[in-house]
Amino acid sequence: MADDVSGIGIDLESLYRVVDFNISRHVCVEKELEWLNTLPPDQANRGLRIIFSAKESIFKCLFPISKTYLYFKDATVTIDEASAEFTFTLSRECSGVTEAGFRHSGKFSIIDKMLLTAIYL
Repeated sequence: MADDVSGIGIDLESLYRVVDFNISRHVCVEKELEWLNTLPPDQANRGLRIIFSAKESIFKCLFPISKTYLYFKDATVTIDEASAEFTFTLSRECSGVTEAGFRHSGKFSIIDKMLLTAIYL
């Protein structure tokens, strides 16, 4: 299997820490903000945390193999709570690894107030 994997990204975030919801304007694209605004405050905060962590995992997966610095708004993340998956679409290419419009998915898990997100290519 190692020959089939070119990159891996893992992020771990503590849910004990209080996060100012205003960071959403720096982390989220319009589609994500619209979704978050439909949720009750506690669910919106959880959703923001998953989006943030997913985007960290995306960067950690792609930067080492592409040397392309991604910003938070270079990826649009959609969360599926039922399957504990997130799907993302990149709005720009990652030098020789992905094209703009690249779509892929990852997983997330929350255990003991710790959020883990992970993807591999």
